[in-house]
Amino acid sequence: MGIQSDYLLRLIEQAMRVLLRLAKIGRVDDALHELDEATAALLGELTDIVPRLDAATAAHLLGDADRVVAWALLLTKRAEVERLRGDEAAAAALERRAADIVLEVRPRVLRLGAEADGVLGAVVSHGAERSEVIEPGTTA
Repeated sequence: MGIQSDYLLRLIEQAMRVLLRLAKIGRVDDALHELDEATAALLGELTDIVPRLDAATAAHLLGDADRVVAWALLLTKRAEVERLRGDEAAAAALERRAADIVLEVRPRVLRLGAEADGVLGAVVSHGAERSEVIEPGTTA
């Protein structure tokens, strides 16, 4: 991954740790609000459109594989917050969505190296019940 991509993913992870702490101390609504703002910042003018599209179309519209992976990471963090709220169904759906989205850009990201593959593996592991999930380090 490039320096900008690595930096972006580190910032997202750092912010998500703070959000999860908020959720764990009972400030779930604040955590969800912050996730909404982070998603809007990442998706920009596509914020209202992309979440409603199928994974292939959403990934294509977002274009940049790093942007797609970052969105998938945000979805997995939202799933963790939903799980803390006690909504297992919503959490599972968000994890499947993240896995579906990442699988759409996996061939492009795998060319970026082992670090990118690690990010993909972390996101895809949330959707492991999907039969199409490919283990990190393999090809489709």
